[in-house]
Amino acid sequence: MDSGRLSRTSKAPLLIFDGDCAFCTSAVERLRAILPRFPEATPWQWLDLDQYGLTVDDVSRFAWVITPTHQYAGHLAFSALLRMQHGLLWRFAGQLL
Repeated sequence: MDSGRLSRTSKAPLLIFDGDCAFCTSAVERLRAILPRFPEATPWQWLDLDQYGLTVDDVSRFAWVITPTHQYAGHLAFSALLRMQHGLLWRFAGQLL
């Protein structure tokens, strides 16, 4: 679910998740505590989705990792988070996904 609909100019990755979902919010906080490198994470309800080329349907169905060149949704977003890490095992796990 990698998409070419980018209109974002920031160079830092961004994790977009459902801030109304207790599971999603808890998962983001746990990942933030576990992963050595973690991008800015913002609930989609706080964002102008048009800026990222996303719709409410997109963000209601999946978490997203947005980079300057790619958009990753769902399990590919999790894979992208792992591949951003410095450790070889994290990156290998991200490649397996």
